[in-house]
Amino acid sequence: MTHNRILLLALFVSAIATASFAQTPYDALRFSFYSEPGGTARSVGVGGGIGALGADFYTLSSNPAGMASYRRSEFSFSPEIYTIDTKTLLVGNDFNELLSEDRSSLNINNVGFVVVSRPTASSWKTVNFGIGLNRIATFTQSSTLRALPGSITHRFVNNANGQAAEELDSFEEGLAYDGRHFPGFRQPGDLSQRLRAASRK
Repeated sequence: MTHNRILLLALFVSAIATASFAQTPYDALRFSFYSEPGGTARSVGVGGGIGALGADFYTLSSNPAGMASYRRSEFSFSPEIYTIDTKTLLVGNDFNELLSEDRSSLNINNVGFVVVSRPTASSWKTVNFGIGLNRIATFTQSSTLRALPGSITHRFVNNANGQAAEELDSFEEGLAYDGRHFPGFRQPGDLSQRLRAASRK
């Protein structure tokens, strides 16, 4: 009977061990979606890779086990000046201009605290508790577009310029070329020059 209990317990523990995990390749993919590191100044300084080292408040979001590396209590606050510069240009029309727009804002990248206590009536070295906020992504975007609209033919012409007829993409500009949708089809000169000449008429 004891042998069966030990075997049953071993099977139960092995079933739990196969289902439990800390980090997986999916976590690496999930965090790769964020284009820029945030959090504390230390985590930004190493490109967000501080999660493996621990003892930094950013690890609360990326690798909570890193909080165990703290040996004393800490309050963390990291402000950030965020600046974006967007340039927009609608191609396909010679009269369109390149527009630029910039925006700056003051953000709070990180705020929180970690409390470290050393229990006397336990074999544990320290007990750490942390709570706070980490900014792990910024999705603020600002752009302006003011232009005369082009057509799909302009895209085909832009893609086709500088290429021989046999080098054209058979699913885009190649189809337009074969269907004779380019202005000035089979005339000498650059395709964009022919397009400009046709648009002036």
